Amino acid sequence: MFAPLVLVAHAADARTPATALAAMIYLAVRVAHAGAYTFAIPWVRTIAFTVGWGCQMVFAWALIAR
Repeated sequence: MFAPLVLVAHAADARTPATALAAMIYLAVRVAHAGAYTFAIPWVRTIAFTVGWGCQMVFAWALIAR
């Protein structure tokens, strides 16, 4: 879901400093989520997933508010 949001935001020229930060945070939490999933750390996995979802909402809001 993240990739289409990023591509549409880019095409719609809805890029902001917030979306750039959200993209960087999203990458970091996806790496953390994969590590937590590999090493079976459920609470880290949940937090990483929630933060990643929030990053997706930043992109959705940037598109809606445009």
